[in-house]
Amino acid sequence: MRYGLLYVTYANSAGLSSISNGAVYKLNTNDGTWTNITPPDTQINLWYGYCAVGVDAQRNGTVMVGTWNRWWPEDDFFRSTDGGTTWTSLQEYSVRDTSLSPFLNYQVTFGVWNASFEIDPFDSNHALYDAGNSVWATNDLTQVDSLQTTHWYVGANGIEETVIHQVVSPPSGAHPLSAMADQGGFRHDDFNVSPVPFQNPYMIEVASLDFAESNSALMARVGLLDYVGHIAGAWSTDGGATWTQFAATPPGAGLGPTADGYVASVAVSADGATVIWAAGDTLPAYSRDQGATFHSSAGAPVGLRVVSDRVNPNKFYGYDPSSGSVFVSVDGGASFAAKATGLPQDIGSPGWTAEAYPKAVAGHEGDLWLPTSSGLYHSTDSGASFTRPATIDSAPLVGFGMAAPGATYPAVYVVGTVNGMYGILRSGDTGVSWVRINDNAHQFGALGTITGDPRIYGRVYVGTQGRGIVYGSPAPGHCTVPLL
Repeated sequence: MRYGLLYVTYANSAGLSSISNGAVYKLNTNDGTWTNITPPDTQINLWYGYCAVGVDAQRNGTVMVGTWNRWWPEDDFFRSTDGGTTWTSLQEYSVRDTSLSPFLNYQVTFGVWNASFEIDPFDSNHALYDAGNSVWATNDLTQVDSLQTTHWYVGANGIEETVIHQVVSPPSGAHPLSAMADQGGFRHDDFNVSPVPFQNPYMIEVASLDFAESNSALMARVGLLDYVGHIAGAWSTDGGATWTQFAATPPGAGLGPTADGYVASVAVSADGATVIWAAGDTLPAYSRDQGATFHSSAGAPVGLRVVSDRVNPNKFYGYDPSSGSVFVSVDGGASFAAKATGLPQDIGSPGWTAEAYPKAVAGHEGDLWLPTSSGLYHSTDSGASFTRPATIDSAPLVGFGMAAPGATYPAVYVVGTVNGMYGILRSGDTGVSWVRINDNAHQFGALGTITGDPRIYGRVYVGTQGRGIVYGSPAPGHCTVPLL
């Protein structure tokens, strides 16, 4: 028997993609002897590390170790039943069932960033491991010991560490649609069913999406096709159910050091006739032929985040945090001019991701709100001037939803701080007073985007930076306390 064995995995960096070397060692605690047991087929050209390690409580000497940052030929787990003397590749003897989470069909099938592996201490065949895109489980793990196939299924329902860039809620069609890192984006028709990602093209990252306010079946999205920086956009005429890839990209886009999609934005005019794609490394560019051609906008700085007026199809807005200036176009994106200046340049703070661009209000031309970590700013004159409601101290995220009963102005939602109280808040009177709609036990970590539902009063969607999308609605009989 091999009692008293400690298995340790190593990597040469604490980061995710910066790891370039690693090893697996075994310590015999009875005599203090360390032994290098790194799987032998990886020792010669080890360009990756090891992280996950798990043991079988019923079979001493049976150990599993997982590679880390081995992008090709994908990460793997190795299994040994003799304390690390010999190893077998688990990937080579496994098949996958992705039916519970169809988005996994478009990802690295065996998983990436596999951080832990757990064998059921009461059942040697039952095991789970967590990957960067889900949790996998099996009930026949020991079959690999006789070089037979193991069968894996999704061991998580609705759990994935997704980073959400944007959630939109149009006035018709699916209530929310999402843009996110690593999994692309989704049209969420049924909250109880994991949807298939946007296709044609499938993007590993959708940085931004938008719809035409007066005809929300018309939509556009932009993002990354792969992890080396190839970008693309797409157009939909059926509310995001099907897509057609743009034939063109903005002049110069995808060539600069910030060509990673994270700061890209897309804006669709209120009537759907114009699309503006503002990539992070070049000037914003407009298209009037659904992405067949793009032309650079005059007067706008590189990296401007652009949004459309929700009423006037010729108006677009952008915010430049480096100068604290709002830029406005009144000719469908052909040119922009600076309007309000002197706005906050501090757009973020620890634990928050400020959206760093204005949000325009449906049904109210020229009405937009600018969220910042040092306050919330409101314009009713198309960005020429802004006022700051004194009631709210900080609001890095803002969004809008259906107006309260009897009201005509949409409900305003923020993630921010009012009178020293942080939370997710709603205002039904254009930002004069606020109610907190979450509590201390439900703060959901770092948050990145928020929007209300224009068809359901009180429904709000919040995109997190690692916990997917959470949504909430007022509970029957629930009373919220005003934060004046």
